Amino acid sequence: MRNEATRWSAIQRLKAFPAEDLITSESYKEIKAALLESLHNQDDGGLFGMNMHLKLFTEAPFASGKIFVDYIVQVQASLSNANCRTEQLEEIIDDYSNNILIRKCALLNYFLKKLPDEWLDFSEKRMHKIIKAAFEFIVQPLPRDLTEFVASGGHFLSIIDPAVEWFSLWTYTLRQRDLILKEMMETQLPPYLAYHISSLEEKVKLERADSLHYAFCLNLLGTSTLYHHGRALFPISVSR
Repeated sequence: MRNEATRWSAIQRLKAFPAEDLITSESYKEIKAALLESLHNQDDGGLFGMNMHLKLFTEAPFASGKIFVDYIVQVQASLSNANCRTEQLEEIIDDYSNNILIRKCALLNYFLKKLPDEWLDFSEKRMHKIIKAAFEFIVQPLPRDLTEFVASGGHFLSIIDPAVEWFSLWTYTLRQRDLILKEMMETQLPPYLAYHISSLEEKVKLERADSLHYAFCLNLLGTSTLYHHGRALFPISVSR
């Protein structure tokens, strides 16, 4: 009981600490490691970790890029350990054990939409890391057995935002588009999108979750072709 009271007191003090002071403190390295570790908890610990990342991201914009990259890596790790290998995306959504994971992806989607507010303050190296982390989260290696369904980060993001609003914000200026095109090619994002679009079109009936992912892939690929640099992605070769 005493340990629980001490833990609760520490959480309250941490939540009340100014984000900028926390990030620049000597203890931030240890605090950050503990916050990232807490994200793997399937209880209040995971929710606390998400809330603290939201606080740091919004109150310390100078560090938002680094916070985002650290966060997305941990969500990717959670995704690989989740119950995401099943017959349908609908089953993954309905599985209560994936509730926290879906909430993590909702926060991730929020970060994706807010990052362009700080683009001008990021170095090109930092932007590369951000864009690469996002695209690697979306993409997964195609399964050897094409009849086997394996959920990727893109499936979870499509549940949250099938219109891919964040990508339109990312491609607003020419500087971002050049970096985005390069990372799209290096992370094999276009073949991923084309594969899932074609495989879903072959289905006689799309479930609601399938239709969301179909819209996600189509919107992401379609938005990239609005710009001259994006058209350089074509033709796309997809191995069957």
